[in-house]
Amino acid sequence: MAPTLTLLSLLLGIAAAAAAAAAHTPTAHDPKRNITYHGVASPNGLVDKFLSIPYGRDTAGRARFAPPQPFSLPAGSVHDASAAGPACPQPMAAGFAYIADDSLNVGLRDQRLALEWVQENIEYFGGDPDHVTIFGQSSGGLSVALQILAYGGTRPVPFHAAIMQSTALEPTSTSNLTLDAYNTVANLTNCTSPSNPDPQSLTTLSCLRSLPFEVLMNATITGHDAMLTSTDGDIYLPTVDGTFLPLSSSELTLRGMFPRMPIMVGWTEDDATLFTPQTITTAADTVTFLSSYWPAMSNNTITTLLSLYPTSDFTSRAAANNRSAEFYRSAQIFRDILLVCPSFLFSQAMAEKWSNNSSIPTTNTTTTYPSQVPLSSPNPSPKPPVFLYAQNQTILDELYLSSLGLPGLGIIHTSDLPYVFANFTPYTDGTDWAIAPTRGDVMSQVATGSIALRGSSEVRLQS
Repeated sequence: MAPTLTLLSLLLGIAAAAAAAAAHTPTAHDPKRNITYHGVASPNGLVDKFLSIPYGRDTAGRARFAPPQPFSLPAGSVHDASAAGPACPQPMAAGFAYIADDSLNVGLRDQRLALEWVQENIEYFGGDPDHVTIFGQSSGGLSVALQILAYGGTRPVPFHAAIMQSTALEPTSTSNLTLDAYNTVANLTNCTSPSNPDPQSLTTLSCLRSLPFEVLMNATITGHDAMLTSTDGDIYLPTVDGTFLPLSSSELTLRGMFPRMPIMVGWTEDDATLFTPQTITTAADTVTFLSSYWPAMSNNTITTLLSLYPTSDFTSRAAANNRSAEFYRSAQIFRDILLVCPSFLFSQAMAEKWSNNSSIPTTNTTTTYPSQVPLSSPNPSPKPPVFLYAQNQTILDELYLSSLGLPGLGIIHTSDLPYVFANFTPYTDGTDWAIAPTRGDVMSQVATGSIALRGSSEVRLQS
């Protein structure tokens, strides 16, 4: 399947300045290559959509699991971009890494290729290549962070600002989870054998590339389900490969190996309640939960950590929602370690990048990396355009959560998304909705990135 691009609806939520007015049949023209794109207007006429634009070559056969290659329409083409193309099969969508033959992080590399296409072509669709903002939530936010950290900051970045919602600097990028998952798929498909016992051999990779897609898909699903008992659901993960990710994300952050840019990073008040076992009722349960998720955490560290989150802080909420105080305690600790602390770490590193105008700092390492990409401004910024937010309000009211069997979970993971896309209707009054920005604010503040460029903490979006 050849990768295709859906402008205004990318996985990462690519946002760029939009055309001033929408025609009934939107048209974009690339004068350099004489390529014309015919799109489709949204039913209300407010958005021009250009769908299924090819940006990468076919990924079938020998190209399966290989780094993506760019594709350009022939000069003089007229491309119908009025309908969406085939969807990416979701069980493979997270396929960040297969281990052999330079096949690591192909998902991230595919994202990069799409972003580079946007950078090169957005002006033909009414956008500004100097004001492209990417944003993502959860794993999408992780993708955004990894695109900032890509190549250790040694290559040009095809966007100028970024927004990361409820995300972490993937702590398992140095683990063997992806290796184990790949080996499992190789064994399930009989691509390993007594004569070819090594899942990492080129023979195994060639076998996997030759399989019918349905066979590979089914084996991937089976292997994923089998590994869920020993993981938190993350199996196909970004992986340190020496090129796209030369080091772990935390190391790249601590060493300042990334370009400076305006960023916004945030989380929701109860971001981890959906992922915390509701069976937790005692302090011992909390310790067991933390130890299972972070087995390297010492007993002394856990004791100190628990002292910072006394159970008494959560008793009133537990009583009001007929849940255990230890459940809320565990969820808060889980959220802070997984999402909040990494967000502070990355934001502080970016702020320092703006404040001291630094390149890659000198560190004790045996590896030498090229110099940082030149900064866009020669002077330090007195007020770094780095923003943090904590979402403490939601449209997902208790009636809605209760209908899903999730009462009392609070400002859950994804609570910020309805305010971003303004397309969620099951709310009963305007109280919660009043904090959402107007459509005009979204267009001018997010799409152009001007919130971050102002560098002002006084910006407020009103309905």
